[in-house]
Amino acid sequence: MISAYRFFSVSSRLLHVLGAALAVCFGVIIMCGCDGGRGKATDAALTSAEELMEERPDSALAVLCAIDSTAIDNAGRRALHGLLMSEARYKNFIDETDDSIIAASAAYFGRKGDDRRLMRARFIQAKIQFNNSDYTHSIVSALKAEKLAKQDSDNLYLARIYEHIADIHNATYNVSEELRYAQMVVDRYKLTDKKENYLFALHDLARAKWNCGDAKGSLQQLDSLIKLTNPTDTGLMSNIYVTCIKAAIECGQLDKAELAADNLEKIHWKYSEDEKWIMLCSLYLAKNDYTKVAEILDSLDCSANTLLTEAKLQSFKAQYNELMGDYKLSNEFYKDFVKTSTSIVDSSLNQSVIKAQRDYYSENARSSQRKAEKMHFWIIVIFILLIVITIGWYILYRLRISRADKKLSEFMGLYQAMSEEIREREISLEKLKQEVSQSKDQINKLTDDVNNRQLKIEYFETKAGMLYRQQFAILNKLCWEYYTKNESSDKVKLSIYKEVESQILKLRDESNFQQIEASLNEYFDDVMVKFRQSFPGMKRVDMHFVILFFAGFSTKAICIICNQTLGNCYNKRQRLKNKIELSGSEYKSQFLEFFS
Repeated sequence: MISAYRFFSVSSRLLHVLGAALAVCFGVIIMCGCDGGRGKATDAALTSAEELMEERPDSALAVLCAIDSTAIDNAGRRALHGLLMSEARYKNFIDETDDSIIAASAAYFGRKGDDRRLMRARFIQAKIQFNNSDYTHSIVSALKAEKLAKQDSDNLYLARIYEHIADIHNATYNVSEELRYAQMVVDRYKLTDKKENYLFALHDLARAKWNCGDAKGSLQQLDSLIKLTNPTDTGLMSNIYVTCIKAAIECGQLDKAELAADNLEKIHWKYSEDEKWIMLCSLYLAKNDYTKVAEILDSLDCSANTLLTEAKLQSFKAQYNELMGDYKLSNEFYKDFVKTSTSIVDSSLNQSVIKAQRDYYSENARSSQRKAEKMHFWIIVIFILLIVITIGWYILYRLRISRADKKLSEFMGLYQAMSEEIREREISLEKLKQEVSQSKDQINKLTDDVNNRQLKIEYFETKAGMLYRQQFAILNKLCWEYYTKNESSDKVKLSIYKEVESQILKLRDESNFQQIEASLNEYFDDVMVKFRQSFPGMKRVDMHFVILFFAGFSTKAICIICNQTLGNCYNKRQRLKNKIELSGSEYKSQFLEFFS
């Protein structure tokens, strides 16, 4: 038995009718637009229908019916129109038997990776297949929809899918599976805001318990449900009373069954008259009220509209005639009952629903295993790549350290040479001091201007001494670092290298060049002032080279300070000398003395 339809109040139906009318008007308006905007109009109508589908499916159907489906020339629009039209017909209780359109929509959304719409299409496809009594394919479609709904954690659609699967197992007499899925329906609807659906799910759970032979549990479920149900909800109440009659009869609570039957008479009956009388016949048979049983059997049409109804009638007639003592007629009805029941069971068994369900899960398991194996393979590949990258990085690191070590050795050699040059300059300075001392008597006899010059020379000596002491301190620090940390570790070597590099950067500072230039001007009769006047357009880099050269720095030292190669330094020295020789400066001879 399929889950009962949900019914609405009069006011709600009026609102839906009004909404449907408005939707039709909207559809007509947008479809009457110019041909150039037909595609946009169709998209707008489809969007509107999809938005209305959940809460107002009648309005959605009206919008869809206003669209000329033959004029849709886009595959995506056709797929969406097919999905929405199938959904709208299902939600408006229009049984569809042709699944070709929804199958095409499902195939399209599968190719495009639109899992949400694919899930909805699979669900509707399962419903249409159910309408055709194709339970085997219906449950496979439902399980595919379930997989997609789980990925999206969509409790509402999971509840609907489980509800459908429970109906399939009910139709194929797999009562234990029906009960299991009925419980899952309740659990999922409980997580949504669909209270009405949740209450119907509780009824379906009670019905499933009765189908499994748990009549007592079914009655307990129904008693709890009645307390939660609005008495004006005749649709749900009629379902509750019908199941209550069945369960109460089986439990021997005939008074309760009769009370439920009386209540059923008082509300608007939602089932066929034959089904109503079959229910009452079952009750009167249990009460041994043969008169009423005879009246009901006489009033019922012997040609029932379903095999199940026919089987029930044959069973009732067999029981009644047996009680009346007409065993021959009773035996004939029993034979008919067995024949009809066998036909129903054979039809159900031929569907192989359980096998289809098992095969689906097995294939999914195999697919998951293949994915896991593939993932395992790629994990191994990635792990190997990481090992290779790590080894490669280590090799490059060692090469880098080796190059750094070599470069450090080169720098240490240069600084040793620089140290020798500094010591030579100190000796020269000492000789110069001696010469100055020998000339003191002559200097004292000079004019006040000469005395001032002597003061300047002494000032220069002080500045020069400070300059050389600073540079000696730099060398001393480097030597201290080298001899106190003279270890074999790469870390120490890199530390010394960094310190050397730092001190070189300090020597390259512009303030250092300015200090040296000022000392040259004071000691060598404004030699740099004269040079800048003679060569006003010279680049700053070349001027730095001149300052260092005039100050007596060696070529190697200049290479380090100016960050030049030795070859470049020699070439630059020669170019500057040539430039001075070719110039017309009146101080040319003075400048060239520094190159001698």
